[in-house]
Amino acid sequence: GAGSEASEERLIELHQRTNQFNAWKRPLPAPALLRASSSEAFCVRVADRYGSYGLVGGAVLERRGGALRALSFCMSCRVLGRGVEHRMLRELGERATRARPACTRVAVGVVGSRRNLPLRRFLEATRDATDGATLVRAVQREGGAAAAAAEESADSSFDAWAGAPPEVWYDFPARALAELVFDPEAAAAAAKAADAHGTEGGVGGVLGGSGATAQWSDEAPLVCIAERLARIPRESRSVGQAMQARGAARPPLPFLPRHGASA
Repeated sequence: GAGSEASEERLIELHQRTNQFNAWKRPLPAPALLRASSSEAFCVRVADRYGSYGLVGGAVLERRGGALRALSFCMSCRVLGRGVEHRMLRELGERATRARPACTRVAVGVVGSRRNLPLRRFLEATRDATDGATLVRAVQREGGAAAAAAEESADSSFDAWAGAPPEVWYDFPARALAELVFDPEAAAAAAKAADAHGTEGGVGGVLGGSGATAQWSDEAPLVCIAERLARIPRESRSVGQAMQARGAARPPLPFLPRHGASA
């Protein structure tokens, strides 16, 4: 319907226009190619007490060799630092562990640029704080080779697009990501430490007084998921509280937890 087409168009636009929190700035394949593939996708909507930010994030995923690979991963900078980025990573972990057979690893493909430093800092911090997480260099690229390859593969086939290697894979244990929780106080301390060292941006951020909540959507035709997506209650005051309300039986972990370590 019209709503699904609008979501699809917004997801494509988001991948094209987002810079700071875009793992690999390349066009998505044509919608028909994505629908015909075995890929998965999700999009996320965010709202706070003042209104809705709309569709602000999404990813295209593929299962391969016991791993769930994020072939795209992007989010609007309008909601950066509110814990939505943590919830997106957690969604990857939850999907991997729910899969049958389960995926034991989650890999996020990244092509670095000066403009996506905030995303790379976030993934680096998550990797450093997670036991068993690694960085795998996929391919060496020069100049605009990555962008040229991305443009060409997007117009050919999904397999060509999915097979184009990024520069690196941020590789995580799936169970660790499935337990990731945003702690705004720890995030504020991390941002202050980054400022003290003169580095750009911040790994996390403080939840704004508005209190944003995220909601997962499977209405876009790009989504090829069999199971129903989990939804975060809109009445929750913050992303962290919403996640705790949804999984109260699982105790919250500290910001970017080291899996298996005490707080």
